Amino acid sequence: MAFYVRRFNSIGYFIGYSNSLQPMIGPPDWAIGFSSARQAYDQFPAVLHGTMEVVGEPTRAADIDPGLTRRALLFLRQSELRIEPRKQIPAGALKIYGLSGNLPAELLAEPGRVLCRWGDAGWGRLVKEDKHSGAFRDELVTAVAEMITRRWQPAPPPRWVTCVPSRRHPRLVHDFAERLAARLGLPFRAAVEKVKDIPPQKDQRNSAYQCRNLDGVFEVKRGIPDSPVLLVDDMVDSRWTVTVVASLLRQAGSGPVFPVALGMTSTNGG
Repeated sequence: MAFYVRRFNSIGYFIGYSNSLQPMIGPPDWAIGFSSARQAYDQFPAVLHGTMEVVGEPTRAADIDPGLTRRALLFLRQSELRIEPRKQIPAGALKIYGLSGNLPAELLAEPGRVLCRWGDAGWGRLVKEDKHSGAFRDELVTAVAEMITRRWQPAPPPRWVTCVPSRRHPRLVHDFAERLAARLGLPFRAAVEKVKDIPPQKDQRNSAYQCRNLDGVFEVKRGIPDSPVLLVDDMVDSRWTVTVVASLLRQAGSGPVFPVALGMTSTNGG
């Protein structure tokens, strides 16, 4: 028996099995075969909406057209996600930065993009492997560059690149951002410093605590360009990190800040 995952609109997927997958070829109707429903759910943990559609008779996995699987993988690898900027700071969360309530429009991050969901069947597996190994491969640099230049095309166009720094893994994102900048033909500047260590964001009990955890953590160097900038990070979850760093960059004189990341670990859009 072979199960399939079929995209039926911009937010969800059917899962079921069928004897004839051919009519579903091509976006937005495509299918990819798996040996079990559990395997299919595991590959699409955040976008499946629990709808089981059974069509026709069961078929063997060997009957699935390999070309169909390749087209499905290509579709997944071109299905990046939008990073929606946070606009409101919880009361008392960012006392050191003096930010509270609704952020002024001039301090907001622009809507950004993330290449994939953590561990998914498109780019997610490679992102997961590389984060654990300590270096992101050139294939991911190319994938993010193509996402930016061919499909996203942020406006106004970014004129330089910076990144969210890490004291625990200082070269991981920095090295990726440098190579991405070179691939895009843009200058890279390490404009942001992390000035103190903090507990991991994932260990915070809720969103307000995640925001408070970042108070006073980052500083922006003087003399940064006043033009639009790409802000690179490896993972996006709560979106508080890119929100805080983007506001600091804007206060320091940068142009619009466009967040871009490799993976999204949350299941609710970041």
